[in-house]
Amino acid sequence: MKIGNAQLPNNLVLSPMAGFTDMPFRVLCRKHGAGLVSSEMVAAASIHEPAIPLLRRRQTCEDERPTSIQLFGTDPENIAEAARELGPDCDVLGFNMGCPAPQIKRAGCGAALLDHPEKCEAIVRAIKRASDKPLLVKMRAGNQAAMDVVAFAKRLEEAGADALIFHARTAAQGYSGRADWSLIRLVKETLWIPLIGNGDISDGPSAYRALSESGADGIAIGRAALGDPRLFGRIAYFLEHGKPAPATTPAERADDFLTYLEGAEALGYDMPRILQQAQRFTRGLRGGAELRETFQGGRKPVGEIRAVFEGLRASAG
Repeated sequence: MKIGNAQLPNNLVLSPMAGFTDMPFRVLCRKHGAGLVSSEMVAAASIHEPAIPLLRRRQTCEDERPTSIQLFGTDPENIAEAARELGPDCDVLGFNMGCPAPQIKRAGCGAALLDHPEKCEAIVRAIKRASDKPLLVKMRAGNQAAMDVVAFAKRLEEAGADALIFHARTAAQGYSGRADWSLIRLVKETLWIPLIGNGDISDGPSAYRALSESGADGIAIGRAALGDPRLFGRIAYFLEHGKPAPATTPAERADDFLTYLEGAEALGYDMPRILQQAQRFTRGLRGGAELRETFQGGRKPVGEIRAVFEGLRASAG
């Protein structure tokens, strides 16, 4: 799949997720088959703030390329400045018009922007004036209620967006119910630019069904990939061969977390973030529920967390 002048190795995209799609996790997802990975959302107004957590959100490395830095904000001038500064650090610039988190929407950002199409158009035009990097915009089916998604998507395309990610739920739905992939098909039929569908992709069959039903150019995967970066490879295998790939083993899951932990330690990540990831990597493992309970307090030392996963790797291997 191609977004603007950025050639991707495939059409599988890691969605941005606050607290999870940090650099060590993105590297794992690229290693295991994601065609494009996305940073956590970066506030356009924060790009000059020296706080270390903010600096980490915008940090990228060669091992994750091609990568996208996803911005959010409301002021076109601030957003353009951020795009100008961060463009050299990524292959694709992202902008979020779909986040349903209440704290994001209260600031007028994320899905709240969907109620103001003129502002959305101005933001897209500002980013395109400021940077020559391709622009990937993430949207939903509406904020509190469904909107005319076809008209909105065309507006973004005409303003200069190079591709769209469309999560086919309203922000009010959050992640409840089922994503409406028929809406994705309606939008796809009107666009010239690539359209990436998002919502309810969890394995090879669901990815194949979504692509077949919608005609989308690609798919974006979020929650299902947490703790399971090899999901991208399994989906790619199914799409190519029409049959399931071998399941990820507990030893492979433990090995991936230990790789994540090495990267997180090198970057100085705090324990709450590491434990949050550790909890996700125990999903599907025998005794995983008990392990998650031991991680709840957020006070375990890194050495103890490492020992747990090394033990899992050894016993499963």
